[in-house]
Amino acid sequence: MTRRVWLILIIWTWAGVCSGQVAAQIPSAVFLAPIDDPGAINSAALFAADGVVPGTPHWGTLKADLDFLFLQPLFPSRSVRLLVPTPAGGSVLGDTSDLSNDLSFCPGFEVGYQFKNTGFGVQVTGRILHLTGRLERTVNDTQSGAIAQATASGTVDLAVVNPIEGFLNVPLSDWCELRHPYLRESLFVLTLGGRYGHLQQNYSSSVVTGPGFQGSLVAKQNFDGFGLTGSWTGIFPVAERWALYTHLRGSVLFGENDRESSITIVAPGASSGTKARELKTDVFPMGELELGVMYGVPLNRPGPAPNLSPLLWVKTGFVAQTWGDLGLLRINDVNGHQFSDSSLVLLGFSVQIGLDY
Repeated sequence: MTRRVWLILIIWTWAGVCSGQVAAQIPSAVFLAPIDDPGAINSAALFAADGVVPGTPHWGTLKADLDFLFLQPLFPSRSVRLLVPTPAGGSVLGDTSDLSNDLSFCPGFEVGYQFKNTGFGVQVTGRILHLTGRLERTVNDTQSGAIAQATASGTVDLAVVNPIEGFLNVPLSDWCELRHPYLRESLFVLTLGGRYGHLQQNYSSSVVTGPGFQGSLVAKQNFDGFGLTGSWTGIFPVAERWALYTHLRGSVLFGENDRESSITIVAPGASSGTKARELKTDVFPMGELELGVMYGVPLNRPGPAPNLSPLLWVKTGFVAQTWGDLGLLRINDVNGHQFSDSSLVLLGFSVQIGLDY
């Protein structure tokens, strides 16, 4: 009788072990986790093997972004006043005023790498801008009754590259606990790195009061500088695939600033000319602001569940930028000719696409 009891116990134990092994091989068995710990059901640890979550890249996360800005430059007080004699006597003060500009296409790129299991990474970013503006107007002088034709045109070429920039992802949940299903997923991205910038601009204007009576200004500027740049980006989810974002960036460059201008007045018996040049080491501040909305689409990738897919996203928003004192050299002479310094302000919108893999 004793032998029979022991045999039954051994068979019963062996059957239980085998059934447990079979259950462990069935994927659905993981959903038999105790219901008193609902957080464990969605935990990646349920699918972990040797500390590695299936579907998670072993090498970190690669980022590749392209953005297309459409910006319209504004030149506050960027004007030239030319006092040009007229054939009938007297003179006309031709004020060409601010340039009118169309939206300009300004491409940019960002390539980055985020180290595995950390919020830290490195990236390279850059942008090219080509801006143009032109103005044509008729000037009526109320004192002399003369009419003058004023024209102005300008081009600005800018290129900036951040050759090495570190970034840090800081989830809002690390600072405080939030119960909102989407707001608690908010993310802040901080960056700090180096920047190189190149600027070249040309400006010309003329005022014509009659045949042989003309005033003109020609100016150009070249700047190359190195410095620091930093940014703060906030991403605030509002739905499953939608989020609002804001981006702030500040930079400062130090480099050689070469500016020169010349004014020429052509009139019988009243011709004159003025030239000025300045070559010095200058400080070049920059500021950027962007506000908009973004939409993310997860892409399928082979691998065991849960599959942490790459994320393809697009975003668009309002953009405002200021690029230091881009105005050309001020000129003053006995006739009151003047060209004023001012900052270059850019307003427009962005269309961006990115892939986080």
